[in-house]
Amino acid sequence: MSQIYRKGFLCTSVDIDAAIEWLVACSEADAVISVTQSPVHPYRILRLDDNGELVHYGYTTEDKYPQQRQSFAPVYIRNEAIYASRAATIRAGGLWGQHTLPYIMPPERSVNINQELDFVLAEALLGRV
Repeated sequence: MSQIYRKGFLCTSVDIDAAIEWLVACSEADAVISVTQSPVHPYRILRLDDNGELVHYGYTTEDKYPQQRQSFAPVYIRNEAIYASRAATIRAGGLWGQHTLPYIMPPERSVNINQELDFVLAEALLGRV
């Protein structure tokens, strides 16, 4: 039986069951982890250099002129709701391995509470239910 670590918020039992079923169905997978589409593309991430000036954090195709967000391929971030991993993967020291599949969740069920604003958002979403 796969191990589940559930830290996320607003995740449903249907989400958990679906992630486990996918892991069981895909024998080559080490794990299935829940993700959501990132609202920020890594090409847009900036940092301050040693002189306090903005520079791109890593590789970008934007150079000196911004491109439309829609021209970038979608990217995903872990929403920390579901980690369905094979026991062998956990015994090897990780929650996922080289062959990890995504369980894509919508943003309204991918609230990760790290600061007070996140909590306010979660409360607002729960108030809609």
